[in-house]
Amino acid sequence: MFIEAECSSGRFRGLVQLSKACTSNGDANRMNIHSSARFTPAGRALLVRRVAQEHWSVAAAAEAAGVSPRTAYKWLARLEAEGPAGLVDRTSRPKRSPTKVPAGWQATVLELRRLRMTGAAIAKRLGIPRSTVARILKRGGLERLKKLDPVVPVRRYERSKPGDAAEKGPRAVSKMSPNRRSIPVDSRGLAST
Repeated sequence: MFIEAECSSGRFRGLVQLSKACTSNGDANRMNIHSSARFTPAGRALLVRRVAQEHWSVAAAAEAAGVSPRTAYKWLARLEAEGPAGLVDRTSRPKRSPTKVPAGWQATVLELRRLRMTGAAIAKRLGIPRSTVARILKRGGLERLKKLDPVVPVRRYERSKPGDAAEKGPRAVSKMSPNRRSIPVDSRGLAST
């Protein structure tokens, strides 16, 4: 989609091509825009076209788009500064996190957990908050101590032939010894040891 745009300062003039990500909700767009969103990239392009090409006032274009004039000026300034890419949604993820726990500390927390220490003990030993330790353990998949234990396969008692134990009768089946051999049963169904 092309729009002809000229900013009020005259510093930006010409046709503006909006990418597919800017005009539709395709896979290229990282934001999940719902169908009734008020101000999508296509709506921003319409606002810019009304102001730059159709010579609407900023207040009238903003009112028609359902946003404040301040928001309209913001998008016009972004178009002027960045071009068509300025009309696309930006990520809300911070560029840097100064309080982020260093990777070395994260590895230390996970190593202490593998030594079967609790989250509170790790926090006390390293001098960092318990909530931070809990978040690191969750991210590392070790939030529960039982996740450190190896998975024990289920032991099932199986016979070579189906119904093999049932041939001896219900009392004989119920009197199996711990080493999985049947206890001899007399004719009355009592164990004869």
